[in-house]
Amino acid sequence: MINNILRTFIFLFVLSTSVYSQWFWQNPLPQGNNLTSICFTDSLTGFAVGGFQDYLKTSDGGNSWSIIKNSYSRFGFNAVYFINKNTGFLIGEDIYKTTDGGNTWSLKTNPLGERQNFQSIYFTDSNNGYIAGILSGFGDGIILKTTNGGEEWSQQTIKAYNGLYSVFFIDSIKGYAAGIDGVFKTTDGGSSWILNKSFIFSLSSVVFTDSITGFIVGIDNVLKTTNAGKDWIYKLNNSPYTLGPLFFTDSINGYIAGYNGIILKTTNAGETWNVKSSGTNEWFTSVYFVNQNIGYIAGHNGTILKTSDAGESWTEKSKGTRNRLKSVIFPSKSLGFVAGDIGTILKTTNGGANWDIKTSGVIDNLKSVNFIDTITGYIAGDKGTILKTTNSGESWANIGSDSSINFTSVFFNDANSGYAVGNNGTILKTTNGGKTWLNQISGITDFLTSIFFSNYNVGYTAGSKGVILKTTNGGDNWEMLFSGYSDSISAVFFVDAETGYTAGDHEILKTTDGGNTWVLNSSYGLLGLRSINFADKYNGYAVGDGNLLINTTDAGISWQYQDHGTYNLLNSIYFSDVNTGWAVGETGTILKTTNGGVTFISDENNISPKDFFLYQNYPNPFNPSSTIKYSIKNPGTVKIEIFDILGRKIETLLNEEKLAGEYQITFNGGNLASGIYLYRLSSGAFSQVKKMLLLK
Repeated sequence: MINNILRTFIFLFVLSTSVYSQWFWQNPLPQGNNLTSICFTDSLTGFAVGGFQDYLKTSDGGNSWSIIKNSYSRFGFNAVYFINKNTGFLIGEDIYKTTDGGNTWSLKTNPLGERQNFQSIYFTDSNNGYIAGILSGFGDGIILKTTNGGEEWSQQTIKAYNGLYSVFFIDSIKGYAAGIDGVFKTTDGGSSWILNKSFIFSLSSVVFTDSITGFIVGIDNVLKTTNAGKDWIYKLNNSPYTLGPLFFTDSINGYIAGYNGIILKTTNAGETWNVKSSGTNEWFTSVYFVNQNIGYIAGHNGTILKTSDAGESWTEKSKGTRNRLKSVIFPSKSLGFVAGDIGTILKTTNGGANWDIKTSGVIDNLKSVNFIDTITGYIAGDKGTILKTTNSGESWANIGSDSSINFTSVFFNDANSGYAVGNNGTILKTTNGGKTWLNQISGITDFLTSIFFSNYNVGYTAGSKGVILKTTNGGDNWEMLFSGYSDSISAVFFVDAETGYTAGDHEILKTTDGGNTWVLNSSYGLLGLRSINFADKYNGYAVGDGNLLINTTDAGISWQYQDHGTYNLLNSIYFSDVNTGWAVGETGTILKTTNGGVTFISDENNISPKDFFLYQNYPNPFNPSSTIKYSIKNPGTVKIEIFDILGRKIETLLNEEKLAGEYQITFNGGNLASGIYLYRLSSGAFSQVKKMLLLK
């Protein structure tokens, strides 16, 4: 009992810590996270930010974008704003400032403390600026003001009982803020605000083109004032569009973007608005124009558009499918395939650096892809779809199954012997490479979601209600195994004839006796897992709900969360070796790692750490040496100690004074036996422990 409690505690402790991982985007490009704001400092240099800590930068007018990695503001940014080419701000949960064109950023304090929800920022000159947002924990609207270029911020008086999303100033004393409660106005430089006008809908944007002419946007409405807000006249009322960001290049030319790829343009000071084609159905969140002709739009799933003709036509600068991707496999390190919704098939011949769309000939959702070698492969999906290729995925034939079953998984042992499973307990088998399929008796009517064979004769399939079936004669007969759990299982995987894992709703199960008994390996509360894959008997990965990506380096004794750089849900994961792997998921997400997913925050971090933190050692497992990285928030004595699994101290690796910053140190276990060891970082009242595995 004590050992079980200790194991559970260790698992929960490890899972609760976050490792900054080396997963990088392969689709969409440059990345697929939602973007919330785009801004340019000149005709060439621009920035885009969004729902994750990394941000984008271009130096060639938006034709190409680089991902700038950072270890701060894990929850991303809501807005990027530059006063000039050197001085700019990032706002979200905190406020960051740059004075060198975005090369480095410094955290600025505010009277409300950290972890707020700042939405919009506007400067009237180099010293005076304003931020609108939402008070954390309460939801009230808030306004901050700076008079020294953003070095310090003070809270202004405003009775906004709900969030504010936009702020705009005409001059140093007159300004407007818009949000859920309506539009607010100040005539004393933001010291006090009054409710100018309330509506039955929330406002998302406010912009003025001169001292008396302004516009507000709310849901499906556009209103205009020509008397400094005394009256607001509808220019679009209950329009068929869901509208958001607003930008005017001068007094007559303006743009609004919104949901489902909508772009509106006015050339008569907002009196009428005309639809312009965007070529996409993504949700747009930000509009910015460098001059009368050149403009940009940013939106969900990493979408970036550019116009060079004053918004008459738009070209997407981001690229890649946004269809849901369900399954990934690599027959070799360079050759890979992905299957997904609406008949999507992607192929790469260079490890994912480029993905080409292949014609599937179907519009049904594809759920599973399997290859027996680099030449022959199969894909299964809805409405009885089974596709086959015999030329490395260049073309696909629908060999069908004479079935209306929605298939979820396909597996082939060799060129002839294969299996497909799906709803109603369906198990089909072919012995001639898919020319004909025979229905196997499963004995159940439950939904089967995954099938895997550990050798030619022994296979497993699993599905809803904790069902696990096993065959020992190549699928001719299937017996029910007792999993002990009623939660649905999404995936089954075996590393050898005896050791296997299932992943599903809330837990991972493990067997070490060929499936005769299953034990709870780990659990995840309300989170469900969708895929599990092992590179060898020690190193495994699983992905699922809530952007969950976890890995084990000790055969499932412990699992660690990997911070892979996106909030997108992941559906499938595959590793070709212990270092190289791919994860695919919603909105076209394809991520790749070349070092097992674990790395450290770069020594080139451009901001001092906000917290103490002990990172997972790398490599892990290791032989004989491994690197330990750690963050120190405050200067002081720092100690790193090594213990065995029983808690006996082996070595004091470090015991010295350190300034705040990022550090790393190498541990050499050459004189130790193989096994699990603990390493502890302590400094002042802070202490954190992690595990590492020495394998000789």
